[in-house]
Amino acid sequence: MSNSEMDSYPTIIRRDFVSKVIASLKAAGEKTPLYEAVWWFFAGCIVVGNIGYFAGELPGPLGYMLAYGGAAGCAWAWLFARTLFHTDALARKWPLFLLGATVLIEGSWDIAHELPVAGEMGRLIANAASFLCISMLALVFVEALSGLDRQTSSAERRFRTTFIGFFIVALTVTMLWALNAPEGSLAAQSQTPARLAFGLLAIVGGRCAVEFRKKNPVEAARCKPRQKLRARTLDPAEENLARRIRGLLEKQQFFATPKLKVSDLALALGEPEYKVSQCITGVMERQNFNQLVNAYRIENAKAALKDGANRDRQILAIALECGFNSVGPFNRAFKQEVGMTPRQYRAEQG
Repeated sequence: MSNSEMDSYPTIIRRDFVSKVIASLKAAGEKTPLYEAVWWFFAGCIVVGNIGYFAGELPGPLGYMLAYGGAAGCAWAWLFARTLFHTDALARKWPLFLLGATVLIEGSWDIAHELPVAGEMGRLIANAASFLCISMLALVFVEALSGLDRQTSSAERRFRTTFIGFFIVALTVTMLWALNAPEGSLAAQSQTPARLAFGLLAIVGGRCAVEFRKKNPVEAARCKPRQKLRARTLDPAEENLARRIRGLLEKQQFFATPKLKVSDLALALGEPEYKVSQCITGVMERQNFNQLVNAYRIENAKAALKDGANRDRQILAIALECGFNSVGPFNRAFKQEVGMTPRQYRAEQG
């Protein structure tokens, strides 16, 4: 082996390593929903902001990094809410431009108010930062309330109500009560603990919201008919996934698996869980995974109840055979789908 070939080995190894890292990042990006990616940035902003708060004034590049990295927590909260409650949150680029402008202005204000900046310039930057922060906080409520109507599922309604309620409590304690409180007062003494507590709760609560949304994607019914038709036309991958889901449920009677979860279906298909959930509520036009599975189970139960050979068979046995864990959920699901109880349905079949 020549010296030139030996010298080229480290370069080849480095290139191979970089290629593998890039491929891994791309794969992770494809499997990570947008709202989860935004949550990571939101959580990072909170952590960096608190580090800067307790570290105080730091000179040089580190101070700038903390200032801009911990800036615009309000904007990140808004973008997180937007991606959490809208499937087309970043269909246009203006939300990213607005986020970037907010980070720039609030980070500049954080640096400027520590420096001997001209009074008028400092005042303008401070006013702009305050206006943007208030606007972003107001937009969080707008995003959470958008699309909330009578057709919203009870689970989604509870989720949004909890999200809004937590946000109201956090704003009340950290901004209305503790912020700019008189020195020595209880509110002033509680400012640091409140900042830490609600920062931690925002990160944990945000993660809980991400996990909920993975299992309960934003309903496709919220989309306009033209948007839904365009999505079907332009995304053959989802149509193919829908066919695979139907094939697995119908041909192999996967629906009869006890305690079946969307994660089980995703594992059997070899697809990310969030993609399967989005396909069910999008292309397949189901409210959620349970509604889809129950529809298959009810059709199977109807066939069993029609069969004269099962006339003396207990309702519970049929329910268990179709994948239900007990007769109560079976009766409720059956009545919701068919409009009558299993016993009434069997009686009608004669």
